[in-house]
Amino acid sequence: EEDERNLTQSITTEVPTSYYGEPEKVKTTPLLTCLSNDKRRTYEELTTGRYRRYNDDDDAAKERTKLTDEQKEDYFKCTQAIFSKVKKDKKNLVFEQDRNQRDPLMITCRNANLQTTQFLLSQIGEREKKMLIGKKDKSSYTHFTHAVYGGDMEIV
Repeated sequence: EEDERNLTQSITTEVPTSYYGEPEKVKTTPLLTCLSNDKRRTYEELTTGRYRRYNDDDDAAKERTKLTDEQKEDYFKCTQAIFSKVKKDKKNLVFEQDRNQRDPLMITCRNANLQTTQFLLSQIGEREKKMLIGKKDKSSYTHFTHAVYGGDMEIV
């Protein structure tokens, strides 16, 4: 019971607001933290088109965007462990939101994480899935918009 409470409780953490700004204190949960770091998109995908984020010569940035297969599996196991410890209110895990009002499914779609997207959908019923349709984040993006951005056609 204590594990479940700890896994569903928000924690306050500091995140940079910009390269030069002061860190901002935001509330997050263990699940949102795990999913936000499990980025399946490659460096090249992050640097193309209007979403270009890094200088092509910035090798450190390239390394930060690469996850090994072992790291990807560890993040997936982290997600599975959270759901295995939470006996009640599993659907609440899928509906929790980050500071941009993105739910876990939006995050996995945006990160092109098919494995975890499928896992999250398997944790909720048809009624909850219908509730997610048309849901929008702070920028008015839907799950579909995030999936297109992520670029994994199986998720789209």
